[in-house]
Amino acid sequence: MKDLILIINKFLTAGECKKLIKVYQDNEHVARRWPREAEKPCGHAIGPKDISSPLLNKVLKKMEKIVQKYFGSRITLDWGELKKHDKGASHNFHYDTSSNRTVLSSITYLNDLSDGHTIFKDRTQICPKAGRMSVFDGRKYLHGCRPTTEDRYTIPIWYK
Repeated sequence: MKDLILIINKFLTAGECKKLIKVYQDNEHVARRWPREAEKPCGHAIGPKDISSPLLNKVLKKMEKIVQKYFGSRITLDWGELKKHDKGASHNFHYDTSSNRTVLSSITYLNDLSDGHTIFKDRTQICPKAGRMSVFDGRKYLHGCRPTTEDRYTIPIWYK
């Protein structure tokens, strides 16, 4: 099963996505720039330990449960964040190798974009649609993000 890219449309409702974007905006002052040395445009991340958000915690639990449903009950959430990529930001092709515990990755989009697709080296593209969740083995699939013409909000998660 880990050789596939699982896409779940409408994993989150439009209302949940809007509320999570508001959670980000209300807490942007605690966001960490990513990469740290980047100038704008770049990404900004807020971890669940940085803020108190029952909604974010509920959504993270929901994500863990769906991954367990498709990939096995032993897989658990390692870490995740609420993230905003500035207009014009991109993410070069990479593997998710920052932790040797990582076995799967997921990206859940919080806003619709006509650009800023998640791109895989094999040319598979996932268009950002509010509520869409994609799950894949980030150690196996080389992936990145094209520049956007507006801010891109996501919840990236890494599982162990």
